[in-house]
Amino acid sequence: MDPGSKNWGVRYRARRLLHERTLRVLNLRSTLILEADRNPGRMTTLMVPSTASSGLPGAGPVTTRRRAMVAVGFIGFAVSFAGSWVPSYWGDEAASVMSAQRPLASLLPLLDNIDAVHGLYYLFLHGWVSVFGSSELVVRLPSAIAVGVAVAGVYALSRMFVSGPTAIIAALVCAVLPRIQFSGGEARSSAMVTAFAVWGTVLLVLALDQPASKRRLWIGYITLMVVGTYMFLYLLLIVLVHGMYVLWARRGLRSFATSAAVILTLTAPILFAGYNQRGQIEFLSKRPAVSAGSVLVDQWFGNVTLAIVAWTLILVAVIGAFTWRTRRAGRRDTAEQHLVILAALWLAVPTLLLLLASATVMPTYSLRYLSFSAPAAAILIVVGSTFIRVRGRALVGLTVVALLAAPTLVAQRTPWAKGSDWRDVSSYVAAGAEPGDGVVFDASTRPSQRPRLALRLYPDGFAGLVDIELEKPFTARPQLWDLTRTLAESEQDLAALQTVWVINRVGSVADQAGADDRLLQHHGFVAEPTATISQTSIRKFIRVSAAPIPTEVKP
Repeated sequence: MDPGSKNWGVRYRARRLLHERTLRVLNLRSTLILEADRNPGRMTTLMVPSTASSGLPGAGPVTTRRRAMVAVGFIGFAVSFAGSWVPSYWGDEAASVMSAQRPLASLLPLLDNIDAVHGLYYLFLHGWVSVFGSSELVVRLPSAIAVGVAVAGVYALSRMFVSGPTAIIAALVCAVLPRIQFSGGEARSSAMVTAFAVWGTVLLVLALDQPASKRRLWIGYITLMVVGTYMFLYLLLIVLVHGMYVLWARRGLRSFATSAAVILTLTAPILFAGYNQRGQIEFLSKRPAVSAGSVLVDQWFGNVTLAIVAWTLILVAVIGAFTWRTRRAGRRDTAEQHLVILAALWLAVPTLLLLLASATVMPTYSLRYLSFSAPAAAILIVVGSTFIRVRGRALVGLTVVALLAAPTLVAQRTPWAKGSDWRDVSSYVAAGAEPGDGVVFDASTRPSQRPRLALRLYPDGFAGLVDIELEKPFTARPQLWDLTRTLAESEQDLAALQTVWVINRVGSVADQAGADDRLLQHHGFVAEPTATISQTSIRKFIRVSAAPIPTEVKP
């Protein structure tokens, strides 16, 4: 007999024996689950898969799982970090960077007045910037790291319910989702909040699954939820999602209720502060009505083609887990169903609540506020792909998602990707300006769009220039931005200047009206040809005659 054939037979019998043992374990768990349904007071067996049980999806050597978790986390970080320094800062990032650059004596009064819901992130970034500086690469680095942590958490969470390869692919899909990558490449709290949401969910499942360690795990869960809520208030919505999952699983109700009560108690100060400062999101009421495209496409997927594929797989996951898979397994309560229910609640509930609140109470919805639900989309996409009747179907799903996401990911790493060109504005002014020149900024747009932010975010290009309209710098007031006056109110300062740079946002009221241009011409200045970068126009005015006696100039 051929030795190779004999060895093959031995391997085949070994695999068959392992398969039969696994089926026996699953059948035993099914029996215990059904018994728990009949006698919930007498049973202590969990209705979620135990990571310690051999033969179950969460089983496997601990070292192997940790290596896989670290590997996918590093990939998530690397994808987010690559090119994150390329786009210019934009308005929301300006709030982060300028708040972080304040001394604490200025930052704390600011938070008492506005942006308390971002306070913990600003405090963190204050320490980070004071040590490492405020370049785009440095300031966005914590967000890229947070994406890596979140991606690792998606693997850890998925691995407790599905096979190792499927969990890895779920983590990698999460790593390439456009919303995750956008969060990982900007200086805001959304990536960190996503990491808190993922790992809080991991601890919740572990606390339900491991009664012997439940006190330590519930304390960890409470800690993550409280800290994450102080990082961004809306994370508190994930606690509601967890409560709905616990009700569905009919497990750990008392422990969760106690934990939720502690979380609400400890986060009451930030809830109160957020309510008092609710006026800061009134700008949402001035935006166009929320569209289906915003919710179904832009919120997580970035382009229509990817959104169609993703939502199709999400629907397949929900339907398949509760129909086709149930019939195949001969059971009504599978590990996969637990994962699908958890992810579906995580994906849908926060969005629906914000949309409902926006429609009935006050505007609260912004698609960026729901970045922390993106990992749930990744999980459901991969579960849905496992129903495709092709070899390596989960890997096929990853490949399709990555290819469809690629154009959006590339577009996110271009210099003007965030609708801002302030770094180029600073470079242009630096190339042509001389010390002692004056500079005037458009103040007719909303503060987060004003070209003046180029001066604050990229100050080197404006070194030595006279800020004609500045009345009080942002560091000296409990508001996000500088206090300025109009050029007409600063007219007396023009007499000493020979050159003035006028920087407007293209198409703004100031850009179209030209009041500053006429006032400068009245004072003996003439304009050189206008330079337009992307969103910003720059005009250089040079004095050609002596300044007249200041008179009122009507716009």
